[in-house]
Amino acid sequence: MNLEVEPAPLDGDGSVPLALRERQELRAGENMVSEVVNMGAERVQLFQNVYDGSGDDVTLEYRHGATQAACEAASWNSYTAPFTSLGYVQVRVSSTL
Repeated sequence: MNLEVEPAPLDGDGSVPLALRERQELRAGENMVSEVVNMGAERVQLFQNVYDGSGDDVTLEYRHGATQAACEAASWNSYTAPFTSLGYVQVRVSSTL
């Protein structure tokens, strides 16, 4: 499974590749947690299986907060749609195999 994470376009007229981009590969039973990233108050959209559409599904979750400590203390949210960051963002990806 490959995962690419980047902020959604700010002005709605194309991609704006900023800040956070990661590629991750998971095996059965594995999970990965990103570093906490200061995104500012941006709209964040997460993409999975961008490079290999035949990849397996994963559980994709995020948490965010106004400070790094608040982000780390926050509960995980299931990712279902773009969200507006409170400032700091962390992503967790878990294999469903």
